[in-house]
This record gives sequence, C-alpha cells and structure tokens, in this order.
Amino acid sequence: MECTKLHENFVNTRNTLFPKEVLDLFVDLGIDYTKDTRINPKVMENGQFCYEGNFQFIGNLIKGDSCKIEINNEHTVFELSPINDHFSIGFHQDDTPFFNQHVIHVEFSITEPKTIASRRRESII
Repeated sequence: MECTKLHENFVNTRNTLFPKEVLDLFVDLGIDYTKDTRINPKVMENGQFCYEGNFQFIGNLIKGDSCKIEINNEHTVFELSPINDHFSIGFHQDDTPFFNQHVIHVEFSITEPKTIASRRRESII
C-alpha cells in the first residue's frame, strides 16, 4: 500500500486515533493535534496500520526522563510510555536552542486495532 494513502488515512481518521486524555493534554500544552510535525505511516506484518510521528512546541522539559535514547552515537530510539494498548507517547528536548528557546518534541506511536485497520485497508486499497 502506498505511503500517501496511509498518510491520507491518518489525516482522515486522526480524530478517532488519539485517546481523550492525550487530546486533553495537547489542549493544555497548546498543541493542535491536526498540525503534526512528522508522520511515518506503515502497515505491520499482521496487517495493522501503525503511525509514528511527533509534535513540537517551545518549552522546557522540567520533570521526567527524556524518551530519546542515543545508541553508540549512531542511532536514536524513542522509549515511549503506553497510554493504552494502541497508543504510546514520550517527550524529549532539543539539545540546541531555537531562537534561545528549547523545543520540546512529543513523540507518539499509534497502532490501530486490527478490526478497524482491516476495514480501513479494504476501503483504501
């Protein structure tokens, strides 16, 4: 399946993909969940749709661990915290300030439930 169609699927269904408590958090942080910085859609081996992406905002990471993990200065992985069986989230701060302010990245991963993904896959193939 084309990445473009998967991205369109995310855009058309994102209002059902984010848990309510995450949408509430986004409101508190001033994040518009329709204005993501990056989305990487993919189809997993079992046929489920998975979306990984992030949002950014200006601020400081005051409490909690960064989800960004550097491996041998060659690879970066994100250790996200699960909110439910289908959604995980994490935060990290850029090392380099942007106009003397820090950028906070909100990383997320969404896996659509298999039944929903199957219906969506049939409708967009």
